[in-house]
Amino acid sequence: EGFYSQEDIKEIVQYAKDRYITVIPEIDMPGHMVAALAAYPELACKAGNYRVLTYWGISEDILCPSEATFEFVENVLLEVMELFPNEYIHIGGDEVPTTRWENSDIAQQLMIKEGLNSEDEIQGYFYERVSDFLAEHGRKAIGWDEIQEKGIKNKTTVMVWRNIENTRVALENGHQAILTPADFTYLNYYQGNQSTEPLAQCCMVTLEKVYHFEPILDELTEVQQSLILGAQGSMWTEYIKTNKHLEYMLSPRLLALSEVLWTNHELKNWTVFQQKLPLHTENLEKLNFSYRKSN
Repeated sequence: EGFYSQEDIKEIVQYAKDRYITVIPEIDMPGHMVAALAAYPELACKAGNYRVLTYWGISEDILCPSEATFEFVENVLLEVMELFPNEYIHIGGDEVPTTRWENSDIAQQLMIKEGLNSEDEIQGYFYERVSDFLAEHGRKAIGWDEIQEKGIKNKTTVMVWRNIENTRVALENGHQAILTPADFTYLNYYQGNQSTEPLAQCCMVTLEKVYHFEPILDELTEVQQSLILGAQGSMWTEYIKTNKHLEYMLSPRLLALSEVLWTNHELKNWTVFQQKLPLHTENLEKLNFSYRKSN
């Protein structure tokens, strides 16, 4: 429950700016939108009494590609652009089941009107239309790597999360890329044995595995390499209820990711990193910052 007021957002953006951090908002669409459907059920393809989800997962209930939906999305993004003055806005595009579109007259009529060959191409149309709207207002769109499979033609920025090799596809098509492969950079995953760790999500990403993440791909041209904007450590908080739990999940893996991204490849050394780690954890303790102690 709860919400951010406009004043809350302005305070967060300014707080970050004072520390040389840019806050990039993500409004995920057309999937992961059940909360919007709970408030505006007319934006769904199927009539229903929608409720905000209280559990993690992917829902078949997504935005219907109607003109009313696009009007709603544009109005939301106009407010987002007013509150977040930065260049990039993330508009999602991940985990979009098309079942509702397959059984929707609105979706099927859109396919005929726009000459689309599949429901997947509806997602491509949806994403391109929204990203073009942002471009008209001087902004750039970021989308999850699924959008590459949906017929995206414009030069949006791809955030690679499913497999680092999807980066090559993005670069070959001239897209900028941000790397956040789940196998290396999802910090909401367990850090060790699930039986002894606090609740986390599904899989395991150890400190050592984060350190061995390699964002520099082999056999890229100089132009392709320049399209990689950087990488991201992703922290999803469905199972995280306190700040201390959040800190524990971030540290010390965030230290490893920082060295991966800010150190020349030839200077990386796992043994040396381990030797330096006690100095950093000592500083974390002085700050009363929770962290996972190495085995």
